[in-house]
Amino acid sequence: MKKRRCVCVLAKNLLFLIVLILGQETRACARTDFQRQDSIAPQYLTSHVKKIATAQRQGHKKHSRLPNLSPLIPYRAPVAHTRIYDRFISGDTSALTLPSSQKPAWIISPFVSYAPETHLQFGGIALYSFYVRHDSTTRVSAQSASVNYTLLHQYKFEMDPDVWTAHNVMHFTGTFIYQSIPLNYYGIGYKTLENDQQVLASKQVFLDAEAELEVFKNFRIGLTGVYYSFNFNLPDNTDFLQTSPSLYALKGARSTFGGISLIYDSRNYLNSTTSGAYMRLNTAYAPQGVSTINPLLNVNVQASYFIPVLPRNVLGLNASAIGMYGRNVPFYFLPQLGGSSILRGYYSGRYRDKNALQIQAEYRFRIIQRLELAAFGGAGTVFGYDAYNSSEIKPNYGSGIRYFFDLASRLSLRLDYGVGEKPAGEARISGIYVQFGEAF
Repeated sequence: MKKRRCVCVLAKNLLFLIVLILGQETRACARTDFQRQDSIAPQYLTSHVKKIATAQRQGHKKHSRLPNLSPLIPYRAPVAHTRIYDRFISGDTSALTLPSSQKPAWIISPFVSYAPETHLQFGGIALYSFYVRHDSTTRVSAQSASVNYTLLHQYKFEMDPDVWTAHNVMHFTGTFIYQSIPLNYYGIGYKTLENDQQVLASKQVFLDAEAELEVFKNFRIGLTGVYYSFNFNLPDNTDFLQTSPSLYALKGARSTFGGISLIYDSRNYLNSTTSGAYMRLNTAYAPQGVSTINPLLNVNVQASYFIPVLPRNVLGLNASAIGMYGRNVPFYFLPQLGGSSILRGYYSGRYRDKNALQIQAEYRFRIIQRLELAAFGGAGTVFGYDAYNSSEIKPNYGSGIRYFFDLASRLSLRLDYGVGEKPAGEARISGIYVQFGEAF
């Protein structure tokens, strides 16, 4: 009986020794190719030995006197940890090739953002991205919706559909916004003062829809429809009504525009573009029959150009020219300087008039796959029907950082700090912005 037990123990130890010897080759292969280790190790391990090795790795004392077999079992991180790492931390882009990167995807997330106009705001966003056709030319389509609330007791709901048909022949885009955000009014022109600020409680509705058809390569023509509604809650005895009697439609107005767009678009990516150009000319008219105010004409020109400078370095140039023309244009329809996308640092609405010109340049350099630094600068001005002069130009500069939370869609969260001019007798104008996506 004792002899049989000794023979059994000897046989088990011999088996363990053979497995250990063969395992050295497995581990040597694993040093250079983890996937090869994953496929070779099971060939040398019986199911019994694999159970023992797994138990040893987990710290069980039952097999503590046996040779350590745990190195033969490739370590696998918990699935949840692996997915989180690959989704938000890893810079590996090997999985972003066709067709896996063209699968429909959902992004549902809470968010926190900041802008001088709203201060701290938080809410939730849902983004659904998909491809109408799976090929190398059709651009990604998306449907996003967001809702947010600010610490100033403001709220906003927004939806943004964006659909590209097969081979980008047609492009449908739109925006719907309903918000209750007070409008800060400083006056009209480029010499307004901070002490003249009036906070006007308002509810606003904005609806924009556009259908574009590709006529030539990179060139599209589109039809647009835009609806604005402003409703201000201003008691009859408010100071604003008493001090600004010359302003038109002070308690709000509605207006519907119809227009045409000419678009040139050769960008390589819609998000975080690294090369190509984008230019859009839109002219829209609002007749009196579909508005509660006088007829208005809006002209809007936008242009961007992206130059790859060095590997992972991009220089972006952007310009904007907007004009609103008509008799007695309400102040809330006038073009404005500043905001989270251009002339960052200036409060949107600090300067407004019938025309607004703005230019900016931004240098972006990617540190690693998920982090990017940026430095930007620009200038702009507002003016009436007369031509402007150089003394009216407002400068700005700043820097920021971007975190790419979705490498496949090139979506990022950016933090920017912008600085503007220093008006006489006032502190220098500046602002912090935490927003989704690049500025342009």
